[in-house]
Amino acid sequence: MPELPEVERAARALARVALGKTIDSVRAIHPALRRKKIAIKPTLMDQSVIAGLGNIYAAEALWEAEMDPRKPAAKASRVKLERLVDAIRLVLSPKKRLPGRYTDKRGVERFAVYDREGKECRRCAGTIKRIVQAGRSTYFCPSCQRR
Repeated sequence: MPELPEVERAARALARVALGKTIDSVRAIHPALRRKKIAIKPTLMDQSVIAGLGNIYAAEALWEAEMDPRKPAAKASRVKLERLVDAIRLVLSPKKRLPGRYTDKRGVERFAVYDREGKECRRCAGTIKRIVQAGRSTYFCPSCQRR
């Protein structure tokens, strides 16, 4: 069993929990984001920034917030970050997180962008694009998720 100081250090390395009360405002994540020069999507998946937000829900939250996943995290405006915090809470809410795997027909239908490459955007009728960021697929609409 690890020593207590080691466990405490590990716990401090994790950031705000995505659906917890600690991420109810931009103040919770702004300090960590403004230090990141990399794109916002891989930054959101970094567990030292926001714990519990994975690939699918990061893409969906960025779509909800109308943020380009390629934008450097440090360059995101405060207004965009406020929208992003609201979007994270929305995509992780029970209303949006229906039971089942995303590979089920019912699961795939619930996503606005994830795994929908080449399909029409539900918001603007643009075409969903897939890129690779940090070794993971990122889906977004270049028409309504602009830098």
